[in-house]
Amino acid sequence: MRRNRLAEIWATLRGALFLFFTFGSLFIIFGVISLDRILEFGAHTAFRVGNTEIPKWQGAGATNIGIFIFCVAGLIAVAIAVYLRYRQHQGKIKLLREKGITDFDGDGKVDSFADRFLDDL
Repeated sequence: MRRNRLAEIWATLRGALFLFFTFGSLFIIFGVISLDRILEFGAHTAFRVGNTEIPKWQGAGATNIGIFIFCVAGLIAVAIAVYLRYRQHQGKIKLLREKGITDFDGDGKVDSFADRFLDDL
């Protein structure tokens, strides 16, 4: 069977994006809310979800720009974690692909990276 490099690249990208959006979803949600509030009310107003100031529950005050910067930093951290996880499995992925194994769990899909990467978490 011939290697389909495009299918391997697509499976790798799918697995990485799945992890990024799974673990970064709260950062994305609060980042979009804070960006909307920055554009509507200004960067230095108190961060709110609806009519509730969220940081007041914690006894602190946060601005929209502060939450936005926090969410961007969180998404960067998630992206770095996904990349490091990919690099950790790079040797195993290379070995599997050299042996011609493209379906690690036997589900019929070409996704050796996604299978190994997602099953390990």
